Amino acid sequence: MLVRELLVGHLRDVNLSWTRHLKFAWGLAWKLFLLSLTALVHGIFPFILVTSASDRVIKMADEFKQDTLSRHPH
Repeated sequence: MLVRELLVGHLRDVNLSWTRHLKFAWGLAWKLFLLSLTALVHGIFPFILVTSASDRVIKMADEFKQDTLSRHPH
């Protein structure tokens, strides 16, 4: 079944269970949602939250790389 292989294939590729993948994806979505609100507030009031969103995006990217490397050591 093609749909099942797509799902299982991706989970295998990222070395996560369905539940762990779901928690990760929803957590990422929540963080990005909050960061988008931060950026909207900064857009209206440029003098506050000056680097908050960009700093957090950089930190999240570093965390994502480390997590990926820990699951796929080469």
